[in-house]
Amino acid sequence: MDKIFRDNNYLIIESGGTRYNLTVLNTVYNRYLDGDGRDVIQIFQNAPLNSGAKQVIIDVVDVTGGNWENDLAVIYTVPSLEAFLRLNTALIPTGGGGGGGLTYVATDATLNGDGTPGFPLSVVPVLASYEERFDPFIALIASAWHTIIVPNTPINELITVVCKTSTANVVIGVRMVGSGLQRRIQIDGESATSFNVRTDALGQIQLFTDNILNTDFYVTSYLF
Repeated sequence: MDKIFRDNNYLIIESGGTRYNLTVLNTVYNRYLDGDGRDVIQIFQNAPLNSGAKQVIIDVVDVTGGNWENDLAVIYTVPSLEAFLRLNTALIPTGGGGGGGLTYVATDATLNGDGTPGFPLSVVPVLASYEERFDPFIALIASAWHTIIVPNTPINELITVVCKTSTANVVIGVRMVGSGLQRRIQIDGESATSFNVRTDALGQIQLFTDNILNTDFYVTSYLF
C-alpha cells in the first residue's frame, strides 16, 4: 500500500519502496493526461535555482483501486486525495533572493523555476469547483448525535446533505464533528430538508435522527 500524508512542514510520500520528503511550501501538484493517455497526478517539489527538485507521479487508476492511504490507514478516493493536495501543497511564496517577495508565474505548462523574474514558476491555479453527487447513506444510532464517515470520504470539504423522511414528526440534524450546536429540526412525512456541513480530516460528519428506519440521507454535492 502506498502512502501520502503531511508531517509538520513536510509532505511525505511512500511509494514503491521509496520515501519522499517534500517541503510543503515548495511543492505543487497538477492532474493531466500524459503522453500515453493515462490520467495522472504529478506532485512536484522545486527548489531555488532548480537544485533539489523532486517529482512523484501517481496513476489515478491506482487511487481508484484503493492503493493509496494516509498515515491513519484511511484509503483515499480521487476526490479526497485531490482535496488533501489542495490543502497541503502551495506555490513557492517568495523569489530566491529578496526583491519584494514577488512570485513570477509563466503561462506555459512546464514546472520550472523558483519564482524569480528570470526563472518564473508555471502553475495553473486550482479554481473553486462544484461536484454534483447523489450518494445515499443512513444513520446508525437513534436519538443521539453520532459520527459517521460519509460516502466516498471527501476530507475537509463542504458538502450538502439532504435528509428525507417518510413519516410524521421526525427530528433530524447534521453538524461538524466537534460542534456543540444543536443543528436539528423537525420535519413531517414525505418531506425533506438539507444542510451544508464540512467534513473533518477523516471525511466524517455527525448525524441525528429519532427514527432510523424512516430517515434517508444523501450527499448531493461537494464544494471544493
